[in-house]
Amino acid sequence: MKIVGITKERQLYVKPDSALLVGNKPFFIPLFSDCISASFALVGRVCRLGRNIQEKFASRYLDAFAPALNLQADDMQNWTERTGFDNSLVLGQFQTDMPQHLRFQGNEDMVADFSAEDLSMSMFEAVEYVSRFVTLRMGDMVAVDFMASEARLKKEAVWRGFMGDEQKLYCKIK
Repeated sequence: MKIVGITKERQLYVKPDSALLVGNKPFFIPLFSDCISASFALVGRVCRLGRNIQEKFASRYLDAFAPALNLQADDMQNWTERTGFDNSLVLGQFQTDMPQHLRFQGNEDMVADFSAEDLSMSMFEAVEYVSRFVTLRMGDMVAVDFMASEARLKKEAVWRGFMGDEQKLYCKIK
């Protein structure tokens, strides 16, 4: 299983499976960085094998969607060190239908509201783009960051992600 994503700058990245933080577990700010930020993202789960997938067929390759916090160590220079560390993708619960509205809350008063149009590229465009470079397999995940979405993580903050009115993501920062 791999995680392939698109940043808000429309850059491609790959994260190892150890980057996933699931099950409402807390995120511990790593010792190697003092400056962790989160981009808000939507993740699609791949349900079938595919390569060079056309955008018009991409919906057939995703079976569930979840909100996520895509974490990065802003004080690291190397892209892999900056984005690919353990627990650097806080993943919420999946639902089968594409959400029309997502909301993230954290750092006491920080609220970010998004619609699917606010993604750096559509989920289906991302599947097409990613599948040009890597074969997508069942269980892989495609993450797309929202445009203009970033927040610095603060210790003891609690982050929540909502799809519609239903809370799908919870993470305490330690």
